[in-house]
Amino acid sequence: SGAVPMRTSVLCAEEVPFTSAEAVQTASEELWPAVRAAGLFGIGDAAELQEELDFCTRWGAATQPAREAEAVRSDAPALILAGAFDGSTPPRWARMAAASLSNSTLVEFTGMGHGVLFRPDAQCAMQIVVAFLEDPATVEASCAEAEPDFALPPGSGG
Repeated sequence: SGAVPMRTSVLCAEEVPFTSAEAVQTASEELWPAVRAAGLFGIGDAAELQEELDFCTRWGAATQPAREAEAVRSDAPALILAGAFDGSTPPRWARMAAASLSNSTLVEFTGMGHGVLFRPDAQCAMQIVVAFLEDPATVEASCAEAEPDFALPPGSGG
């Protein structure tokens, strides 16, 4: 699919130039021990990581100027929606964005992942967007705090 080349291009252009093997190694050490032990997201040795970072040079993605790593600062009303379990754009990134957008409203959806507006159960997110567009100062977002309804598949013993 076209998603892998697109993701690779974006990561190589917008993330890799502003990090180092050491920074990624340090970040991977903050993973939950069980995740790190499973090798799902953990980083191997520094040489292995450097090889992955060097791939971007071979990929040929355009390098962005240093200002691209700087936070956007604005006092314009901004709505930031984040899924608590978003592995593509983690909620920590949303909190970082909100810190430099002085007139922002950050809504983190409990139990959701990536793309809170594009899910079949996106009614809450849509209500929040509409409310924000009508009056950015009075957004009521308590529906985003609903506990997730995780259901085990039939016959799973749960």
